Amino acid sequence: MIRYALNMEIKPLLPGIDYRDALVFMGSCFSEHMSGRLSALGFDVESQSNGVVFNPISLAEAFHRILWKGDYTEADLIFHNGLWHGKFHHGRFSEINSSDALRKMNHALHALRSHLERCKTIFITFGSAYVYEWNETAEVFANCHKIPQSQFNKRLLSKEEIVNTWYELIAGIQARYPQVQFVFSVSPVKHLRDGVVENNLSKSTLLLAIHALQMQFPSLVYFPAFEIINDDLRDYRFYENDGAHPNAMAVDHVFEQFKTSYFNSRTQDYILDIEKYQAMTKHRIQNADAEEGIKFMKKLEDYRTELETKYQIVL
Repeated sequence: MIRYALNMEIKPLLPGIDYRDALVFMGSCFSEHMSGRLSALGFDVESQSNGVVFNPISLAEAFHRILWKGDYTEADLIFHNGLWHGKFHHGRFSEINSSDALRKMNHALHALRSHLERCKTIFITFGSAYVYEWNETAEVFANCHKIPQSQFNKRLLSKEEIVNTWYELIAGIQARYPQVQFVFSVSPVKHLRDGVVENNLSKSTLLLAIHALQMQFPSLVYFPAFEIINDDLRDYRFYENDGAHPNAMAVDHVFEQFKTSYFNSRTQDYILDIEKYQAMTKHRIQNADAEEGIKFMKKLEDYRTELETKYQIVL
């Protein structure tokens, strides 16, 4: 018999995430895709407070601000090509006026701080162990913002650098927010611009760092998004044409694995019900005044009421 998949068994997250839990997602593509899915389903999600960020040092920055460093200031900005950019932010925070950029950055930071007060689980996705250090200050930038690469020093982080940064951070978060649980993952997206060998070296460094953190924090959980794509699916049918980004079919598969392994049974039922309701709302009715249209709208309204009563939500 030819094996086409490993059918990986993922250790369940206990007691399991509930649809009423507050969640935080930060980092690279797994966090982006999963948080988007859950937000659309009505989950209480705070996502990507600094935008999509790949390297572990820049990913830690927002949490450092909350624990020790305070709000972003003009010292955290750089001006290039007519825009003020954040050294620790994705380009979606860039603005013509520095005050507008800082307002957006600090608004997102304050929202994250507020969310952490009730957050149950923080999902962190590392994307790359390569960092770009600005030559003038040796600061690690989250995004180069199209500044010439000659102004940066690109290097591979060591496992120890990642572990030291995140050990302090996890300890600080858990001391201030003891209800929080961390779940780490590594993005399956291939950073082919680094080179195939270099990409594998980068991913290996991230995996080793997370494993080392698990040895120091037994409650820390690892979700194998990287392994699901690379070892379970293991086929370029599941990638976009660039050969680097998992396609929609792959993302659907990862979400199903995530849902069945990490959500309690009531929340899995909730997701199915909400997906059914959302599909019904997208149904095209040719004539809303016709008997068939009136019956469908009555059915939709009855189902909405049923779900609101069953889950104590407002749709």
